[in-house]
Amino acid sequence: MAPGGPRLSRTSHAATDQLSRTDLPKIHKGRGDAINAKLNDHIRVHKTKPTINIPPGYTGPVGEWSSEFHTEIGIIIKKFAPLSTCPNWKSLNKSDIRKFHDLILEKFTIDLHVTRIQKAVNSMLSSEFRTFTSTLSNHYKKYEKDGTSREHPHHQVNQEDWESLCTWFESDKFKNLSTQGVKSREANKTKHCTGSKSFARYRYEMRDPETGEEIGQIKFYELSYCKKGVWKSPKAEENYGKMLELQAAPTPEGSVPLTEAQICEKVLGVRSGYIKGLGHGYEKPTSSSIEYNAELVEATRRADEAEKRNKELEQRVEEQQKTIDGLAADTMDIRGILRELQESRQGTN
Repeated sequence: MAPGGPRLSRTSHAATDQLSRTDLPKIHKGRGDAINAKLNDHIRVHKTKPTINIPPGYTGPVGEWSSEFHTEIGIIIKKFAPLSTCPNWKSLNKSDIRKFHDLILEKFTIDLHVTRIQKAVNSMLSSEFRTFTSTLSNHYKKYEKDGTSREHPHHQVNQEDWESLCTWFESDKFKNLSTQGVKSREANKTKHCTGSKSFARYRYEMRDPETGEEIGQIKFYELSYCKKGVWKSPKAEENYGKMLELQAAPTPEGSVPLTEAQICEKVLGVRSGYIKGLGHGYEKPTSSSIEYNAELVEATRRADEAEKRNKELEQRVEEQQKTIDGLAADTMDIRGILRELQESRQGTN
């Protein structure tokens, strides 16, 4: 069966047949697999595929159908990833990834020819692949002590794939990667309160309904880590306090004020390809673009001030012109009176 239920017709089913797994072990308890019912019903009833939007600057979809798109990515990975030959994402070849793209295009309208969009989708596929293999690894560890892991395959994996995965989980390379992952998670001292939504989607949904403007990065940090006045961790509260201090600090004469992005970077630190405080949903700007944006903000501020001064001067000139026009009118009146007096004198003579 296709991932998530019946799909629209496709030109060839060879890719699906090559990747799909059969003879999965039966399971009698726990949650069932995701089926993406809302998406499948929409396609069945309306005979159209939803359009996915990944705006510039984002690394994932936002807006309507973004949740269903993320769910479908997970379904595709779970049902069609060739785990018997590629137990980790880096071992996949281009043809495997193209097959994933074909499956996505059966359910959604999205322009994968655009480089940044294709990169964003591949990043989502990679993330779901790692999440799924992490789930499988945790299942493996349940039986690792008594040495029966290979005899208890995960319910979403057939025996052949499970054997390959067990070999991968037992390798030194995987163990080193797993240790690094544990250390990274332990180093994270903050916990957010946004639920399962990505930070990018959460922030996108909080835009101003009239202007479409997103809330500032510092305010978003507060909303992401503080709920009803209670901070999720002391470290997050400390970080927010430091951000406010930097924001309120006076700007030295001749220098450019720090942007909110620069303030957050100073407080939260830097990580390659990732904006701390905003999650994986945004493209990380280069340092040169950050400096450019800061200069742009300062130039805009100065331009606004200059425009304000010009308006004030224009108003003063307008008032002075009115005064001049009034004096000119008075002068004309006086001259008229003088002429009348002069004419009356001449008439008496």
